[in-house]
Amino acid sequence: MAKIAIIFPRFSGPYGGENIAINTAGELDNLGHRVDLYTTYFSQDIRRFIKPTVKIIESPRLVINNHNLANFFVYFFMPVLASKIKGSYDLILGQTWQAALALWWLKVIKRTKAKLIYHCFEPPRFLYDLKKERGLLAKLISPIIKPMDKIAVKFGNHTIISISDLVRKWVKEIYQRDSVIVYPGVEVERFQKYSCKEARRRLGLKKDEEIFLSVSKLHPRKRLKWAMRIYKRTRRDQNSLLIIAGSGPYENELKKYAQKIGITDRTRFIGVISGEAVVLYNAAADYFLFTAKNEPFGIAPQEARVAGVKVLPKGRPYPILTWQESTKNLLSKIGLDDKQQL
Repeated sequence: MAKIAIIFPRFSGPYGGENIAINTAGELDNLGHRVDLYTTYFSQDIRRFIKPTVKIIESPRLVINNHNLANFFVYFFMPVLASKIKGSYDLILGQTWQAALALWWLKVIKRTKAKLIYHCFEPPRFLYDLKKERGLLAKLISPIIKPMDKIAVKFGNHTIISISDLVRKWVKEIYQRDSVIVYPGVEVERFQKYSCKEARRRLGLKKDEEIFLSVSKLHPRKRLKWAMRIYKRTRRDQNSLLIIAGSGPYENELKKYAQKIGITDRTRFIGVISGEAVVLYNAAADYFLFTAKNEPFGIAPQEARVAGVKVLPKGRPYPILTWQESTKNLLSKIGLDDKQQL
């Protein structure tokens, strides 16, 4: 079996990218591979989701409490993180856009012999298609990061794995590189654990109440004002309930908008949910609202589909895969299966 290093710059919470990293590491471990996970930060509230046999190696970092600021500055720590990767690995898998710089450093500076894979969840959106949405810090730092990002990906000499057709298109347009698609998985059994009736009983929700659910970071790119309008237009009656799970810089703006369009009394902001709560809320919902702008994949609506919830405005046509199937697809695309060395 192979010795594999995974680079994931920063585990900040129970979000989409973190879920891909955690589940990929877990399934690689299940297949018998030795997995070491390199990061600058691993949040305690998600540590319980990682398998104990997966070794977590944290690199020293500059402690920054601001989420967006930390995500920008962790990019410049990638050479430091790459330098912590010692020993002989068969495969080094870099996940998220910041990891591309670590892979470039490993290949060009450290001249590693390991097979390098860039698992691209999305290019750094603030550099390319979300320029209008970026704040002052992003505007100031973009001229520095953009050329570094292009060099790291275009000349990194690694295989690129994209998570969707849209990401593959972006990779080709931005970096002039080809990539292969491996769709992320879903914890199918976990999201089919509860009936709607049982989930509502556990959450204290009315059994005959029409429920709309949104689970995402509260950020302008998620376009949750549109989700609120869909709820208001689609709901069956005035007693329908909109549940918005997540946190972020847009929360106060969204609360003001709920008041503006007259749905405050029927809207609940419940903060970040993780673990069993995610499963319960999906099982309890009638509709899942997914309105993000050019979302590269969207694991949350896939989880809703598995739970039997209708996705609005419409569901994505991506196949439903288990994490075991997704991870085996990834290994197959890079020339490693569950019985062979690289």
